[in-house]
Amino acid sequence: MGALGFAGAALVVLTGREIAAAYPAHLPMVILLAAVSLGAGLFLGARLVRWLAANNDPADAMAPALGFVAASLPLSLLLSRLGRGLAATAPAAFFPPGLATALLAGLVPLGLALGAAGALAVAAARRAEPTQPRKIWLYAGGGAVLGALFIVLVAVPKLSPINACLDIGIGCAAIGILSAAAAPAGNRNYETWLSLLAIVFVLLLPLSGLFDDKTNAWCEPAAAPAMPATPLALPAPAAPAAP
Repeated sequence: MGALGFAGAALVVLTGREIAAAYPAHLPMVILLAAVSLGAGLFLGARLVRWLAANNDPADAMAPALGFVAASLPLSLLLSRLGRGLAATAPAAFFPPGLATALLAGLVPLGLALGAAGALAVAAARRAEPTQPRKIWLYAGGGAVLGALFIVLVAVPKLSPINACLDIGIGCAAIGILSAAAAPAGNRNYETWLSLLAIVFVLLLPLSGLFDDKTNAWCEPAAAPAMPATPLALPAPAAPAAP
């Protein structure tokens, strides 16, 4: 739960900070829509995983759930930027075009991953320690505080947003590998796939700055072709020749 709280809070702060900087005059609306988007994703993810894993040991599914969270971190940031860019030229309505699209595209997938993994983690912790339910939320809250501080104190001054997502994703994949090794079923395939995911993220780290610049350009509306300030003057007709 600590890792999920860390990853979730870090990406919410990262995405919310980016969108709030794009719409500084609509900060209350950014906060409201972010809460609604993330809450909807958390609810749907928790309900879905309870239905799919109703008769299974939740500890066996923690490894793929953490892999899902790791993959959703950079994906959610990219979808947020893509959604804001696609709606940048839409006509203005009650709120600026692109604001709701960016938040929905960025936070709903993250909420789905966190809701599914969180429901599994709570179920697994309750089976392991049924007498200490508060410890689960203490770990989640502590991880969320550390994740927000990581973005503010480390990621913003020293890392690009894509780099921060990849770093946190590597950490989630590593915890997923440990969860797969400790799971009752002991599925080795999860360890292999999560190791490959972590290796891919490590290989992408040197290119994170380039990816960040390219994806930031998605948020800019297409430049309209420049029109001349005045219409071109037509040449005056020639005077008739004198007889």
